[in-house]
Amino acid sequence: MARVVGKNVLESLTTGMYSDSRIIYREYIQNSTDAIDKAINKGVLMKGEGIVRININQNKREISFRDNGIGIPAREVYNKLGDIGKSDKDFKEQRGFRGIGRLGGLGYCDELTFITSYPGENKKTITVWDCIQLRKLLLPNIEKDLDVIELVNRVTEDSTESEKIDEHYFEVILTGFGKENESLLDVDQIKKYLTQVAPVPYNCQMFADLKKINEKLISLGKKPEEYKIVLNNENIFKPYRRAVFAGNQKDKDFIKELEFFEEFNDNNELFFLGWYGLTNLKGQIKEDDINGIRLRKHNIQIGDNHTLDSFFGNNASYQRLNRWYVGEIFVFDEELIPNARRDNFEQNVAYKIFKQKVEKTTREILCKLPYQSSQERSDNKIIKNTEKELISIEREIAEGVTTTSKNRLQDKLTKHEKDVNRVITRIEKTGEKGTRKLQNDLLNKIEELKEKVGTTRNYKINKIPTSYSKEVRNVLKIVFEVIDIHLPEGQAQELQDRIIESLKSKGKKNEN
Repeated sequence: MARVVGKNVLESLTTGMYSDSRIIYREYIQNSTDAIDKAINKGVLMKGEGIVRININQNKREISFRDNGIGIPAREVYNKLGDIGKSDKDFKEQRGFRGIGRLGGLGYCDELTFITSYPGENKKTITVWDCIQLRKLLLPNIEKDLDVIELVNRVTEDSTESEKIDEHYFEVILTGFGKENESLLDVDQIKKYLTQVAPVPYNCQMFADLKKINEKLISLGKKPEEYKIVLNNENIFKPYRRAVFAGNQKDKDFIKELEFFEEFNDNNELFFLGWYGLTNLKGQIKEDDINGIRLRKHNIQIGDNHTLDSFFGNNASYQRLNRWYVGEIFVFDEELIPNARRDNFEQNVAYKIFKQKVEKTTREILCKLPYQSSQERSDNKIIKNTEKELISIEREIAEGVTTTSKNRLQDKLTKHEKDVNRVITRIEKTGEKGTRKLQNDLLNKIEELKEKVGTTRNYKINKIPTSYSKEVRNVLKIVFEVIDIHLPEGQAQELQDRIIESLKSKGKKNEN
């Protein structure tokens, strides 16, 4: 008995394969970029001439993709567009190689059309898939014994039309979307998706430092794999920008600099290149289109902003730290193969090595930086608060202190001394860079003020007009000390100041 591949395999390779319908955009784009590369290699296009145009027509409920790549020769169309799970692409060099990506749209539209023309041929070939009929035939109770090849033959129709002999392109047209697939026609959401997953350029006009990434790639012998992709006449760029929202939704943070990390394999070939943007680390970056270190192969995103969470640690608190950063890892090792869903790589030996090497950055550096940054902010707060307090204490000494307030000021100065020494000890222990001169200056100032507090005999008496006698001044000194003992600090100072102001006022009247 001959073996049969049942019809249900087609459903598994289309809607059953993907959890996110937007993935059809990625699938058709990667096929287009492969076709552009092939056209460049054959001399049909010059580098930089390739373009992928995507059009979303909400009125017609239609989506189209058209590239100016090499196209498919007419004699090969029947097999290349009709075979299932078969591809002549080299997985080491090209993005799509499993022979199923072009089928991605079958489960979402009513009609799927492929139109292609190959240079030197004066015709174009058209293949139309009847997706409504396909879905009917895939129902479990309809023609259960139908095999996948017979199914494809029933729902497809091929034809040719004349075309200019020098034309070369491949076009995909998806027509008819139900309400359940409305999101595929949302231009704003699709644009946001494409900025993340597509192999598009950085917007260096928005953030000039991004050009350093391509410069780094070139320095390591790798050409940036960027393509012009246009959505409804708007050029698409990656979403990275200098300003980000972090921590509190209203808090703006900034990428201060880009940091790079790379590894080589045993043959001294580049295994991967990674970069991350270093911010002030105020908190988790709130914008999901940019947060998280992303994986890319051939500059197409693999997975999403959560794919590398496990590289940061085994528990959720560490894994969340992935979204404190923006960045990418470009993978070059040919043994790192995207899985069929392209939500990660195949879990092979190369992947395990890759994870170990990346974790030298994610776990040993990136996981620690937020805590170090938080401690540095705490240290800076201590230093600034100490500076402010010392100015206040010096002013109070100049205005005059009582016996009680002397003790209070000595306690304050001792506390600030301990705080500054704690900051110095922590910085020295961790080997971080610190403004040691500033800290030493503060310690010297504290010692100076301690001595002043201990030796001053100024009990605010100098604030009293000279018209009052020495006996009155001595009585006021006792009064001020009693006030210090029995009232809270703020109330005591306020009452003492009011007494002095009252005495000054009466002194002026007496003079008059």
